[in-house]
Amino acid sequence: MQYIHLVNASFRRWPATTATVVTGAKAAGADAVIQIYVEGAKELDLRRSALFCTFGCAYQGIFQYWM
Repeated sequence: MQYIHLVNASFRRWPATTATVVTGAKAAGADAVIQIYVEGAKELDLRRSALFCTFGCAYQGIFQYWM
């Protein structure tokens, strides 16, 4: 449970950076789950995952934090 304190401390210290990293990872992870379990892909399309990660970072992390 100590990692929760670390995450909370990072949100307090660097809120925009932490939000950007978390939402980028969430978007890439969600895309990976869809590719593997829903679409049944044998290999991940890394270009597509990178696009989702970029969207998560830019829109959800940076823009929505700013807004």
